[in-house]
Amino acid sequence: MKHLTLLLVPALALQVSCSGGSPDAITEKRGAVAASTYLPGFVSSVPGSDVNQCMNDAGNMLQRLNARGELLGFQYTHAGYTGLSGSTWHVQGIVRLPFYSWDSVLLGQWFAAAFSHPGGTGADYGAHFGVAQSAHKGGVSGLPLGTNRAFNENWDGNTADWNVTPYPDDSFIPVNGTPKFKLDDTQNHPGGPSALGWHVAVPLQKWAPNQTPGDSQPLVKMYSLWNPDAPVLTSSFLTHINNAPGADVGTDAMGSAIVKLADGRFLLAVNKSTPTPGVEFYVSADTDIESPTLFGAYRVADAYLNLANSSSWQNMTFVVDCNGSLWLLGFRGGGEDWIDLFSIALYGGGTSPDTAYQVSATYWDAKHMYCSDNSNTDQCDMEAAAGGYVDSQGHLVVYSLNFDNDGGATSWVYGNGTPWNGTSPAYGNYMRGVEFRDRHGNGGYPAGQACPTMNDAWVELYENANFNSNGGDPGQVYHIDYREATARNGKNLGTNYFNDKASSVRYCIPSGNAIVLYRDAWAGSYQYLNGDGNVRYVSSLTAFNYAHGGGGMNDSVTSYRFASVTDSLGWIASVDNGP
Repeated sequence: MKHLTLLLVPALALQVSCSGGSPDAITEKRGAVAASTYLPGFVSSVPGSDVNQCMNDAGNMLQRLNARGELLGFQYTHAGYTGLSGSTWHVQGIVRLPFYSWDSVLLGQWFAAAFSHPGGTGADYGAHFGVAQSAHKGGVSGLPLGTNRAFNENWDGNTADWNVTPYPDDSFIPVNGTPKFKLDDTQNHPGGPSALGWHVAVPLQKWAPNQTPGDSQPLVKMYSLWNPDAPVLTSSFLTHINNAPGADVGTDAMGSAIVKLADGRFLLAVNKSTPTPGVEFYVSADTDIESPTLFGAYRVADAYLNLANSSSWQNMTFVVDCNGSLWLLGFRGGGEDWIDLFSIALYGGGTSPDTAYQVSATYWDAKHMYCSDNSNTDQCDMEAAAGGYVDSQGHLVVYSLNFDNDGGATSWVYGNGTPWNGTSPAYGNYMRGVEFRDRHGNGGYPAGQACPTMNDAWVELYENANFNSNGGDPGQVYHIDYREATARNGKNLGTNYFNDKASSVRYCIPSGNAIVLYRDAWAGSYQYLNGDGNVRYVSSLTAFNYAHGGGGMNDSVTSYRFASVTDSLGWIASVDNGP
């Protein structure tokens, strides 16, 4: 893989232009390299109050990520939030708060988002902050949630996932007693937020009309969400104003990312596009994330880089590898959705007149993502809202929302899991979104323990061979969690436009159990996939026939069911490609 590396001091920058993929290797060094002490990230195998969980092999995180995801959504206007239009009124970012094994409050089921509205003093104006709870789905112990629209399928099996609303309890909630909680009246346009432990950094700027005016104040506000329905402002930091006094175009603050360093301090990245595009880096003055002077006094950024594609990023996320290296994800959308990945190295120790800090950035990877459902309707936009999350197993999960609350579907929600065929009102104008997950294996688990119970069981069917070219092509994915098996379309793939499409499969089923794939609707030829508690896969179905009834399996699967028994002709290690 080819990578591009920049090593720059704060006052100097190199413009690099590329779109997707990794450019040819170029190394730039400018100025005296005075800051020579490497400052790694804080490594933690579990999330803390001010730290996120680390990830192994972070450089390959995009390679492991599926390019398509599962539908999710949150009730919005029904919760009393101000309606969005997709232009001046729209969502600006989405982050998921962590799961703590010792906690009974957060449980990995809370999300935070920011919303922009025109400036003003009325309740519907200014920058708003929202909190959403996945109350029906729960936090699933900090793992990927899976679609929260499968539970709402029409009981007769004729309604696709994208045509139903989220369960009413998967919803935004009042914040500090109001569904219109304001971040700021004047700096009315938040950028993409970022989460660190149960703290969220929100960048803010002024927007009116159709540009960033000269008097914009590019702030970053820190909030504690230990009580997610009652966020507490802990600090407000004015980042550098890059425009001259009296200029027509001011300084924006498009997105932020924050990470804890090994020495206990914090590194804040703020992405700006006007008047000068680039990412500014600030090292904290304190090791207490709730200090009111966390990033100290107003100043020029400690370091600055004009990273490739960063002028298109609305949202960023720092990830720490378990070896301490820092990685930065940048999300871009609009027409096509992409994720950029940079390796970031911070150096300190410089003394005046040399620079105190330097940042080295390597453009490592980029991945084309697909927000569309199986009917080719976009359910998210990474230009609007996106954020990365390291789950409780150390895997990357990405969330993205659409610009506005344009979700609407059937007039009643059917099923809802308990009781089956029960009904609830289907509220319109919800936020649509997608959850993207990686193709993880058995890493870290003892043999047979990757899915020890049926509640841990899952199956992924891919439209193309090799799991959609290892997540690198636009092929569709149909993910099945056992815990949702009885609530999804009667287990018929056709309703979700996946009939006769499967060309490869990955699955994890505990020993003594299986999933059965049928050529027709629970009839005709069939094949057992026996479980052994490990992640298993078949990279191409082309060479396989159904063990019962015959006929080629490729592009022929119509339905499925889970079974509490195995089959003597079922696949297991001797047949499939292994874990």
